[in-house]
Amino acid sequence: ALASPTIARFDGGVFVAWEDHLSTNASLQGIPIRRNAENKLELISQPTGLGASPSARLPDLTTLPGGGIALVWQALGELDSYDVFLSIKDEPGAPWSSPLPLTNNASDEWCPKIVATGTG
Repeated sequence: ALASPTIARFDGGVFVAWEDHLSTNASLQGIPIRRNAENKLELISQPTGLGASPSARLPDLTTLPGGGIALVWQALGELDSYDVFLSIKDEPGAPWSSPLPLTNNASDEWCPKIVATGTG
């Protein structure tokens, strides 16, 4: 099953991320999409795993002022509770940054959301 799609402007088009419960490679998948010269939607690549852990859920994306994108999600952390993680993609073709834990509590953090300000 596919769930929790999220979208952000990226590289003259958009980037879409979602939970993929059918994949054996990653539970979060993503793909860049833009319009071609004929104004038709065009997939820039095939969907790829976003490097998050298999317990990753509820992704959210935002466009950064410099043109990159930021992704947050919840996943099981070190204390066996759900924590919030962040990864950034600075430009097309660049890899996603290593997941950065934003929380590390014994209680669960759910449904992360992210918004960029004018300064990032």
